Amino acid sequence: MWLVAAGLILNTIAMYTNGGQMPVSAAALKAAGLQDFLDFMRSSSDAVHGLIGPHTRLWFLSDIIPLPLFKKVISPGDAFIIIALLLFFPEATGKLSRRTVTRRDK
Repeated sequence: MWLVAAGLILNTIAMYTNGGQMPVSAAALKAAGLQDFLDFMRSSSDAVHGLIGPHTRLWFLSDIIPLPLFKKVISPGDAFIIIALLLFFPEATGKLSRRTVTRRDK
């Protein structure tokens, strides 16, 4: 689960260096189909996000990866966490199903 830890650390660094908010890319919001949220962010901000601007630190750790299929924008840290979960659950469910089959066979 080191990928989860790495993702959490990357997200924490991005937020810590930007005053407690996760910077988000305007271009990524557009690409993900989140124009309404982009319009909202341009006029104000929510408690968690702020638009990437000239003073954004470590922008490359911010929410810069658009996922249009899911109407989401994620950070590299989020991607690490998602990959870890995708790797973990098939392994965990495979072990669970093997135990169930073994018990039924007995």
